[in-house]
Amino acid sequence: MRQIIIKNTKNIKQLTFDIPNDNGVYLLVGANGAGKTTLLTCLDRICNPYAFATNFTSANNTNNIDQYSASSIEYITEHAHIKFRKGTRRWACTPRTNSSPLLKREFGFENTIFIKADSKRIDVPQEEIRSGNLVDVESTIIESLNKIFETTKYNNLKRLRNVNGRGRNSTYFYILKDGRKYYSEKRFSTGELAIIRLVERLHTTASNSLFLLDEAEMALHPRIQKNLLDYLNEKATEKGLTIIISTHSITMIKSTHRNKIMLMENDASENTVISTPCYPAKAIGYVDFESNIIFDTIFFVEDDMARLVLKAMIAKYANINTLIKSMMYCIIPVGGYEQTALLARNTRHQLFERSKVYALLDDDVFTEAIHNNQKFAQLYEQNRDLIFSLKCTPESWLIEHLENRDANLTSCIRNNYHCEINTILTDNRYTACNAQSPRKLCKQKMDVVLKILEERCGDSQESILNSFVDLLIDQEMDNGTIQSVLAPLLRY
Repeated sequence: MRQIIIKNTKNIKQLTFDIPNDNGVYLLVGANGAGKTTLLTCLDRICNPYAFATNFTSANNTNNIDQYSASSIEYITEHAHIKFRKGTRRWACTPRTNSSPLLKREFGFENTIFIKADSKRIDVPQEEIRSGNLVDVESTIIESLNKIFETTKYNNLKRLRNVNGRGRNSTYFYILKDGRKYYSEKRFSTGELAIIRLVERLHTTASNSLFLLDEAEMALHPRIQKNLLDYLNEKATEKGLTIIISTHSITMIKSTHRNKIMLMENDASENTVISTPCYPAKAIGYVDFESNIIFDTIFFVEDDMARLVLKAMIAKYANINTLIKSMMYCIIPVGGYEQTALLARNTRHQLFERSKVYALLDDDVFTEAIHNNQKFAQLYEQNRDLIFSLKCTPESWLIEHLENRDANLTSCIRNNYHCEINTILTDNRYTACNAQSPRKLCKQKMDVVLKILEERCGDSQESILNSFVDLLIDQEMDNGTIQSVLAPLLRY
């Protein structure tokens, strides 16, 4: 018996989940908000002691928002019973013991790997590409990519090694040769990047591991989704893996035996239950239901901090504009400003009139970057009703206030994260930041700030970002500024 019992955690009132005894690929299907990601996080905790701290974050500055005081998560085997509850700052276990090696031993997995449906799945290194050594890519990775994408072009795949100086790790970029020219992963499609990152992780995953994949179909054509599913089944057999993936893909559901489909749904008491075996037709019914949910507005932004800033702005603007309270929206972080604008433009063409689509970019795109990027300037001129400014540059604001030792920011960092600003500014990782453009330098420094504070307090980076966003909104975003950002979007 290998069982997890989840109570009062996010959207799950109560769920008892039995981990499959056999290796293989299992699909986790359910409506939005059913608790799929919550379950994957609890599974990740079997071998990852930071799973809860990273994914179940609480608001630091309030006692009644995003708290887990009534939550409990139990891990049960024939010889052990460990229960986690959220304490004041951390998740504590009963009985008091070193839970990590015990869970790993009792549940019998060598490791857990959780591939989330977030921007890290398609991230590329922020450093500029320089001349360097071309290194061969492992033949098994090349073969897997060719098979999944039904091509032979990855025969020409290399890795470019850029040395970053003493004490700093080298940066590697994937490079493809096309005739006499080369192009890097910075020009790869979103789907290519997602698959390359996935194949990399599976290539290095230890045998007998638990591999968790959220929204496996992200940015993939249906035929490629089927090829990916075949590849995952091959790796599960080859390495003795248990692979659990959450999905809305009709293609994947149709291609999976009912014994490997797990449907999450609520019973009459609003408890979550897992139905398995589940016939594909029933699972597809839940996916079709979700496909009818259409957002009124879709906002594309550059990164997670911009996402949190816009979310806070909308919440504040709702106090003076009742229309926005009824708006059903989502905010999607993409990456670079040009990619964000292009994705918004392409998405608008695909959705026709069903949803409003906007790209909200950091303000320095319009004050600095646009003057040095003729291609983007033309894109902006052709899509002025689509591309707008966030009226702030969150990372630049934070780094400027950090280096000026702003009193409010000093207090926030000291009280919430038990760290002094000077400790951050003198850290070798911070002083080593050397990106040439001001906006890239700020983003590079921001990444270091988050890593330092995460190490100091154990809070997730999103929790830390939220506290910075609260400061930014309070100090820089009055109602007039927020209205100047959002009011034009509501008029279109």
